Amino acid sequence: MREDGVLRTGETNGSAAAELPAFAYIHLDYNQTDHDKLFFCDDDQRVLRDIQWLVMRTDSYIVPGLFLVKAFEEELDALFPERDAVFHHLGRYLFHPTNQVWGLIARDDDEPAVVTGAQQPTAVLVTSLKAWYSDKMKEMYWERATADGRVVVVDQPSHEETQRYDVRSHEHKAWAEVYLLSVTDMLVTTGQSTFGYVAQGLGGLKPWVLHHVTNGTVGWPCSRDVSMEPCFHVPPLYDCKRREDAGLIVPHVRHCGDLPAGLKLVDRREW
Repeated sequence: MREDGVLRTGETNGSAAAELPAFAYIHLDYNQTDHDKLFFCDDDQRVLRDIQWLVMRTDSYIVPGLFLVKAFEEELDALFPERDAVFHHLGRYLFHPTNQVWGLIARDDDEPAVVTGAQQPTAVLVTSLKAWYSDKMKEMYWERATADGRVVVVDQPSHEETQRYDVRSHEHKAWAEVYLLSVTDMLVTTGQSTFGYVAQGLGGLKPWVLHHVTNGTVGWPCSRDVSMEPCFHVPPLYDCKRREDAGLIVPHVRHCGDLPAGLKLVDRREW
């Protein structure tokens, strides 16, 4: 509607309240336009607040963008004084495994590990569509002992090989494995992985993030993330008025380590 001129901001061009539509559709999917991103501007929010219903479609974690809106500042401060724990609190409140998913979680958690003696094994949980990574790890620990003799058990609950959208059994396995990752003692994720983002947020974990290989080489293989918050992959790139870098506007919104164009919430005491 902004692009077509149906909604306009400003005192001279703004529509009267009576002329505003009863509802507005907000499109914040991966293919959102620059006009769509004006949703994160205060001028547009002043217009939208007079519309009774907003229907939104998004496949991103847009919360870091909401923290850039001045009009939301007071309410967000009251709701989330810990800026880097927004997803943790929302996720623990909203996400609950169904009985079928909980059955998958319990079966994997109760699966016994075959070890010799009374030594407590180190369990490594691998989640991936492919089996090759966990197979390589199993082979490595089978052929070579650890330096301290510790027993390492590698487990991968499933390997579906391809992403299968709208297949209920596939989604049940994914949710179960995300939950299992969230209760680990240490989490290592792949950069830009939404699967990993949900696990770290639910578990309140700052993961170690594996860097993507560039030009066939990689320097330091991983680094510790700055917060447990997911990354907003397609945020507004600059402030609505000053054309300022969106990662520099407020101290608790910074660019993501695994995707420099993205934004994420951080604990401002660490900056």
